[in-house]
This record gives sequence, structure tokens and C-alpha cells, in this order.
Amino acid sequence: MKNIKDSFKVLIVDDSPANIEVLYDILSDYTCYVALYGEIALHLAQSKIQPDLILLDVMMPEMDGFEVCKRLKANEATKEIPVIFITSKTDQESIVKGFEYGAVDYITKPFNKNELLSRVSTHLELKLSKDKIKKHKNELETLVDKRTKELLVAKNRAEECDKLKTAFLENMSHEVRTPLNVISGFSELLLESDIAEKDKKEFRKLIVQNTNILLNHIDSIMDMAKIISNQFKIQKEKCNIDAILDELNKTFTKKKLDFNKENIDLIISKPNLSDDLIILTDPVRLKQVFFNLIDNALKFTDKGYIKLGYVLNDQKDQNIKFFVEDTGIGLHQKQHNYIFEFFNKIKNKNKLYGGLGLGLAISKEIIQLLGGEIWVESSPDKGSTFNFTILSKYVCPNPKIEDKTFLIKRTQPSMINR
Repeated sequence: MKNIKDSFKVLIVDDSPANIEVLYDILSDYTCYVALYGEIALHLAQSKIQPDLILLDVMMPEMDGFEVCKRLKANEATKEIPVIFITSKTDQESIVKGFEYGAVDYITKPFNKNELLSRVSTHLELKLSKDKIKKHKNELETLVDKRTKELLVAKNRAEECDKLKTAFLENMSHEVRTPLNVISGFSELLLESDIAEKDKKEFRKLIVQNTNILLNHIDSIMDMAKIISNQFKIQKEKCNIDAILDELNKTFTKKKLDFNKENIDLIISKPNLSDDLIILTDPVRLKQVFFNLIDNALKFTDKGYIKLGYVLNDQKDQNIKFFVEDTGIGLHQKQHNYIFEFFNKIKNKNKLYGGLGLGLAISKEIIQLLGGEIWVESSPDKGSTFNFTILSKYVCPNPKIEDKTFLIKRTQPSMINR
């Protein structure tokens, strides 16, 4: 069984081979290293040896033991190594000088073997205890730093939640009350007997529109809550991209009515593949992103068109780029990033547009969960194009791609003219 003392390394510094031999024999239970001169001792102390204790003679040529000890204590790498002077200098001045230079002990020659072993053992044990305390201190400081960072993150998150809550309440006070007031007001009017049938039809239309707006607000609020609490889930399955675009075409007419933008055309643009493009992704969330971007485009577009579709960016990496383009009011460069934050709204020419300010932020979260990113290309009065990518595995692609665009006419909103 290995002696525990073998793990301790002792550096003996003495210019006398006879003294070294005696000390080497006495300390045979330890791993010992030898230096005949001060410069060699300094080099060994800073090397990979890293002694646990140094036995240092005072009277040596070129550099005495006091100077060696002084340099050891001035060096960050060696200052913690305990130094014991072993010397024939017995005067009080030398003893005091040795302690002033940083030695932990001072043994005069001739020395007693048992006393020497006892002092060496004591200082090694003290160093071992000190090293353990230092290690625990460093571990504690590391733990405190980690916990401090965690608390700072929690604090920032709490402050962000407070900001979200404040913004949420401010938005809710208007954006939820407005459709509720419409629903309540026109529902009461429908109960009156002297209302013309034409007016009743218009009232019912307004009630349905505002009910849909309110339901969309509630869905967005629920999604935001799931995102904040990390409960927002992605369920990937086989997804027919072309079928999704057909579905978006069918729902566009209804969306135009909800926004009172019946003069807006829908253009669908997609590659010409021999088969429908099938990928593995979450079709529900992908459609949600498209719905949000279409709603956003309808909100800020009064005339022209909305164009949506996809291109196969890189078949090797299986990267699909989708886009929704509009001929709306456009955005300033400084607005390009913060529009994807919760509750941020666009103000253009002193007009603040309605909505909760959640659609684009939720879309960004969904796209990131799908392994992609979203960005906008836009300039004031020149429209906007929202691009987003998702990383997915093609199930049924065709390597031969030709660009093909379809225009959905206002007169036949559910037909694709090829």
C-alpha cells in the first residue's frame, strides 16, 4: 500500500552535498527534489514539480536563502509554498529576518531528526488543510457567482414579465373592449323590433367579424402565455406545403372581409414540381405563421396585392424559404427588429394601428422552434416582404424546379388561373 507521505513533494535547497544526503535519508518517506543553488531552486519551484514544502539553507553562493525566499514570496505561482529555513545561523537577527521574508519555520543546525520530521509533517498538514480551504472557497465563490447570475436572469425575467403584464393590460383595455362593445351594442340593437332586415344583416356581419377578432385575441394571449412558460409545443408530421397554400387561398376572401379590404388581390408563388412538396414539420404552426403574416399584411395594405409562397433555398441542406409580400405602408430600417417583440405596434404618420402586437412575436417563436429564422425586407411606402425559413426533411421533392406564379382574381377568389 502506498504511503500517503509519498504524495507530498519536498524541495531541498542546499549547496552542501553532505547536508543534502542527510536530509534526503531523513525524509525518505516523502518525494524529494534537490537544488544546489538558489537559481535552480527558483526554477524548480515554478516548474511542473510544484513542491508542497521547501527546506532552504541560508548560506549559499551567488544568492543566499533570504533572497531566494524573498523571490519565492514575490511570485504569484510560488508565494503559497511554505518555506522552512535550515541553517547554522543561530543569531536572533537572522531568525527574525527569516520570518520577515516569509518563512513558516526556522530550524538551526545541528538539528534533531525527530524534531525536523515533526515540523515538516506539521507544515505539510497545515498546507494540506489550507489548500482544502482554498479549494472550498473557490468552489463556494463559483457557486455564488453561478447563483448570482441565475438570480440576475430571474430578476430580468421578472422585470420583463412585469413589462409584459403592463403592456398586456394596456392593450387589453382597448383591443378586447372594442370588439366586446361592438358585439354587445349590436346584439342589443337586434332585439329591437323596428330595425330593418337590411340593417340586421349588417349588424350580424359586424357581430361575427368582431367575435372572430376577439377569438383571435384570446388565441394569441394563450399562445403568448405558453411561450413565456415554455409550454409551447411543436408536433412534426408529414405536411403538404401546396395543400396549405390552397387552404390559405380559400380563407383569404373571408380574411379580406374581416379587414374590409375587398380590393386586395392574393398572388400565390411556388416552384413548379412534378409532385406536391411534402416535408416533415408542424403544419398547424406553419399555417399559424402564414395566418399571422397575412393578417399583418392586410392590416397595413390598402391597395395592391399580397403575395405568398415558397422557394427551395438549398436542396442539399433542405432549407425552405417562405415569404409574404405586400404593397402596404412599409417600414423604416429601425423598425425591422423591434416589430418581432411582444406588444410592439407600428405607428405611421401619427396613426397607431390596432391589434395586440402579438402576431409577429409569436410567429418568430414558432419559426425558431421549427429550426429557422424570420426577417423583413421593407422601406417606407414601398411595401414589405416577410421571409422565414425552416429546416426540414424533404419527403417528396423534385430536383427540377421552375418558377411559377398564380394570380387569384377578385372576381373568382377561390380559383387558381394557371
